[in-house]
Amino acid sequence: MTRKRRQVELPPTYVGGTPIGSNLLPPGYSGPLFPADQYHPGSTIIEHFRYVINSEPRILETVNGHASAAFTQALGHAAQTLEQEVAVVKQTLGPPPTSTVSMLAHGIAARNLLIARKVEDRHVQSEVADRYFGSTPLGKTRKDYIDATYRWFEKGVVRKDVLRTLIQESFSAAYQTQLRDAEIQMLQGQIGALQQALAQAEAQALADAQAQRIAEAQARAHAEAQARAEAEARARAEAQAQARAQEQALKQAQALAKAKAEAEATAREAAA
Repeated sequence: MTRKRRQVELPPTYVGGTPIGSNLLPPGYSGPLFPADQYHPGSTIIEHFRYVINSEPRILETVNGHASAAFTQALGHAAQTLEQEVAVVKQTLGPPPTSTVSMLAHGIAARNLLIARKVEDRHVQSEVADRYFGSTPLGKTRKDYIDATYRWFEKGVVRKDVLRTLIQESFSAAYQTQLRDAEIQMLQGQIGALQQALAQAEAQALADAQAQRIAEAQARAHAEAQARAEAEARARAEAQAQARAQEQALKQAQALAKAKAEAEATAREAAA
């Protein structure tokens, strides 16, 4: 008969910590362990960690829901908001222009400046968004949340209100990043439309200037022709008047000569 070998079970060995009861960490927790001296009933770090893990479903859903709702509302008013922001930026670019071309160019310059500011703010918002998890909080899982929270605990951040503020800021900034992307895209679309309008306005301005030059040239030519015609008319009138005066003088001279000749003839007859 074969004798069964007796199996001896040894207690589990923990690295970086000691075995803890189910009353300290949540059941099923498989994340990293705290230092051994932190595992005791009433431990502040343990109590905070228990709260964070147990509240995870509510926190992620609540914080994401609030940030998403704020984003949706802001996106719905983005067009009006951008219009107001563009108007403010225009005021910093000097007095309002008067021509259509300059007004369109003014609008493009204002939007380019606003895009630069949006890009800069997007970079800031992206850094804040990545602060809690190390990357965007959108789409994060329970494990991601627990691991990220533990990293904050390692940094000495254990207060629940501070952690909640951090994750709220993270989600809010993540949606602000999306809002900046949408605003930048809208501004770029507006710039494209304004550039087309500017090209048309510049072409129209060139055509108007050319038409104006032609009209002015025609007006000058007409004025010069009219002046020449008037000068020629005056010259003809003067020549005609001079001819009439000469004719009248000739007639008078002829009449005087005839009268003189008749007088002389009469005198001769009387003398004979």
